[in-house]
Amino acid sequence: MTVAENIFLSRLDLFTRCGFLRRNMVNSAALELMGFFDVRAAGPEVAFSSLSGGNQQKAVLARELTLANLAVLVAAQPTRGLDVGAVTAVYGHIRAAARAGLACC
Repeated sequence: MTVAENIFLSRLDLFTRCGFLRRNMVNSAALELMGFFDVRAAGPEVAFSSLSGGNQQKAVLARELTLANLAVLVAAQPTRGLDVGAVTAVYGHIRAAARAGLACC
């Protein structure tokens, strides 16, 4: 899967028309989230598996924290193996979600 497809994995239906994925729309939306969550990749169409572990974790965080009706986030060792900058970013996003009313543990 591409980075864009993975970020919107559970919501790909929002980007379909007549059963076909509208790649321009999903890529555009993914670029926005990639920027906000600092997911570093050559673009939204690259293979998710080609990302570093830290960027994969940030992309998964972007996918989960942007789900509609998300009430609880359970994160077990969300920063394991990340560099210091990525750790700061991940905890910053989790804290922001908690301040916005998301239950985090």
